[in-house]
Amino acid sequence: MLIYYIVFVFSIVCLMLGEKIESKNKYIAISIKLLALYVPALLAGLRSTNIGTDTKLYIEPTFHDAINAQNFLVFYKMYDIEFLYMLFTFICAKIFANVNIYMIFLYFLITSLAYGIAKENKKKAPIPLTYAFFLLCFYNKSLNIVRQMLAILLIIYGLKYVRNKKYLKCLIIVLIAFLIHKTSIIGIFIYLIYIAFNKKKTKYYKIAILLMCILFLIIYKPLLNVLINNLHVLNSRYNYYISSDKVDISLSYICFNLVLMGVIIFYYKKLIEYDTYNEYLTFIVLLGNILMLLSTQFNFVIRISYYFTYIYMLIIPEIVNLFKNKKRKICVIVMLISLISYNYIYYGLQKNDQTSPYMSILGGETEKNE
Repeated sequence: MLIYYIVFVFSIVCLMLGEKIESKNKYIAISIKLLALYVPALLAGLRSTNIGTDTKLYIEPTFHDAINAQNFLVFYKMYDIEFLYMLFTFICAKIFANVNIYMIFLYFLITSLAYGIAKENKKKAPIPLTYAFFLLCFYNKSLNIVRQMLAILLIIYGLKYVRNKKYLKCLIIVLIAFLIHKTSIIGIFIYLIYIAFNKKKTKYYKIAILLMCILFLIIYKPLLNVLINNLHVLNSRYNYYISSDKVDISLSYICFNLVLMGVIIFYYKKLIEYDTYNEYLTFIVLLGNILMLLSTQFNFVIRISYYFTYIYMLIIPEIVNLFKNKKRKICVIVMLISLISYNYIYYGLQKNDQTSPYMSILGGETEKNE
């Protein structure tokens, strides 16, 4: 995991430096920030195709077929994959004809979205800390679910439009995300919950939402069957989630999410006093944890839960602003140590998502002794 940590530290330091000198020299600051986003993308793009399951599953095969395809329509019909991802793949294939350059661009989009989310949240939490949360918790995961990670980050970014009641932009965000990964349709539900929070008698809406989640879990298999096999709204590959009994979730992931939920509950009153918007965000991640726990019985639900639980990156970094002076610095240190520990256990020791040890196209394994 050493190569990942070197890149993470370099990226975060660059971001901190960029933020610090922005008022003095805007253009140098932008260059440094771009470097902070580019280096993790470079690491992802130069990895061996053995790193992450999505690489050999569809990233590499679709790219090579795009190079040889006569036109986009011919290429698009080859795979049952969302339109916007296929279009981006086709364009990059015709321009670069190199899958690693393509992956660098692909992951630069991911790191840019993560930075965009951190920047929108800068009044509530330090940008480098929010970005560090993404790198330590979700970066390795993105090497395994690239399309869905793009969709998840888009939905989270779109929350700013929900809060500002720019609902048309919310729908556009969901549409773009849907054309990358169709599970992002759940974003509409997440956005509608915020509208409910602006109504009177909020507790009744909360109860109704929880009941809807329970109902979804009861009917999700026949519902998916209709959406996949009758209406053809979802791709046929999602039949795997109906028929498979395999549960793709580890105990360390469950414990980590529950610990984060516990921290939020502990600071709940202070978080609400700091910003009432946190009541909504807390409810969303609570729903995500319920879905996560239920995914031990219903495999498909874990993919849905990501859209809810990944919103942690908007709340957890904010906790440091509840403290002042030395206590704030201590809080940052404790938070980073906790995130690094989780990252090392989940991705390093347990080797979830098949991202460790890192292997590059430039050489062999970088960490032989892991």
